[in-house]
Amino acid sequence: MTISNALSTSIHAIYQLFPKLLIFTGVFFAFGCSDWSTKNTLTEIKVELWYEQQALSCGQSIERESLNWSIEQLAFFISELQLVQGAQQQPIALSTNEWQSSNIALIRLTAADCKQEKPASTVSEENDHGALAFQSLQLTQQVELTQESELHFTLGLPFAVNHLNPLSQASPLNMPSMFWSWRGGHKFFRVDMTGEGQAWTFHLGSTGCESPSVMRSPQDACVNPNTVQLSLAKQQDGQRLIIHLDKLLTGLELNSKSSCLMQPDKTSCQHLMLNLASNTVFEWR
Repeated sequence: MTISNALSTSIHAIYQLFPKLLIFTGVFFAFGCSDWSTKNTLTEIKVELWYEQQALSCGQSIERESLNWSIEQLAFFISELQLVQGAQQQPIALSTNEWQSSNIALIRLTAADCKQEKPASTVSEENDHGALAFQSLQLTQQVELTQESELHFTLGLPFAVNHLNPLSQASPLNMPSMFWSWRGGHKFFRVDMTGEGQAWTFHLGSTGCESPSVMRSPQDACVNPNTVQLSLAKQQDGQRLIIHLDKLLTGLELNSKSSCLMQPDKTSCQHLMLNLASNTVFEWR
């Protein structure tokens, strides 16, 4: 009888505590969901440059082949951004400013930017991860991410806009430093570095483009479009797009001979294209 009374008392106490347990559980999940939503709501993607798993600050040099190499310019076009979550594909619209339009963005950093006290195209203070993000992809509206989110985009420009007259185009398609000719179109990816009396260059763009003159746009697609389609799985909260410079340069000795101005038959150009297509140069973190 004593055991029965004790059991009855315990059950009664649990029932009395049950409403409080429900309230505590509700508060816990509310805070948990709120925190998850905050960390996985996307309004911009900061772009960072890394080398050998270390974030580079603006103007920081890298050591390679016992030489210190400085980045004079690093720039690239991104287009056709999409968020893929399961079977759903959602285009990501970019806000319009000096560096981007609805579906095209130019990410650009130059040595001159780093020498300015507060360059217009860069962030003036280091972020929480130690890297000085040199630009951000600004979204027109808030995007909710899931754990399985993937970011898809094209490194380069669609043929429809690649060969238009840059003098009549809105920014960022009017940058002279990122344009070859009407026939050749834009430079999709550009890296210029100097290292103690040496120089190394990589300019990626379409080749095999045919038109009556260099001042005429081709009517048909180029033989080698040289755009790169990338699919990046979200690694953390999706707030950063990281370029791993060392992974772009994997297997190359930096010198003038390995420079690439997108000659299709040049070994270094083929090697760089393979590195870009490996899906390791860019990381969505």
